[in-house]
Amino acid sequence: MAVKVIHDDLVGSAEAAERFRREARAVASFAHPNVVTVYDFGAAADTRAFLVMELLEGTTLRKELRRQKQSTPPRTVEILRGVCAAVDAAHRRQLVHRDLKPENILLSRGEPGEVPKVLDFGVAKFLPAAAQGTADTQAPRW
Repeated sequence: MAVKVIHDDLVGSAEAAERFRREARAVASFAHPNVVTVYDFGAAADTRAFLVMELLEGTTLRKELRRQKQSTPPRTVEILRGVCAAVDAAHRRQLVHRDLKPENILLSRGEPGEVPKVLDFGVAKFLPAAAQGTADTQAPRW
């Protein structure tokens, strides 16, 4: 297991502790093979927040892109398939990640091979049931 704790610079910040709680609630609300598993969460004195999650070995997609410079089409498809499956699972629960980027995708190395895992739901937002077709941002104009 891995424990993620609030950064020392943010201890005492109720806003940072709430961000951790939001991430924990968001990720703990569902299980998916392409989303990091959160086992427990809490906050000591309402400011020193922590997450207890699965320990993953691997590298972020950002680091892998810098290292490889290029990826094969089959590998790219497999990575994107896993990321899309994670995002789809979140959307089915009315949860929008809002910070999906290569740094928040871990290419986990394990027994089944490489598995992309979506991390850091700290800025995730639950959509109200009545607003399922809307969002806080504007749609692109093509």
